[in-house]
Amino acid sequence: MLCPTNVPELSKHRPARFRHIRNNTLKALAVTTLNRTAILPEAATLAEQGMPNFEAVGWTALLGPAGLAPETIGPINRIVNEFLVSDEGKSALLNFGMEPLGGTPEDLAGFMASELTKWRPVAEKLTPE
Repeated sequence: MLCPTNVPELSKHRPARFRHIRNNTLKALAVTTLNRTAILPEAATLAEQGMPNFEAVGWTALLGPAGLAPETIGPINRIVNEFLVSDEGKSALLNFGMEPLGGTPEDLAGFMASELTKWRPVAEKLTPE
């Protein structure tokens, strides 16, 4: 993103920045998701700009202690997923710069495993010896 002072800024989407983007005082150069986002549909992806398969996204998950009983997980997961697809849930999260995505505990476990696989080599290269 470039501010009027031409100071480059790399940042995760935040609601305060949307106001500046909408007022044309801040320009979103790209999003780091594989597809354009509902939050900033006018911003191209890095893949569209010549960096194929580049994806770096922030995410939030609801986790519980190891060994949490399935009879506890199931109802919580259902309630959260219902909220995420509701108009109220979508609106609330979009206002925070988040795109809602629900799923099962298994979906989350798979996603987290893929994120570890993707980012572990980066973290290892950045870790001082």
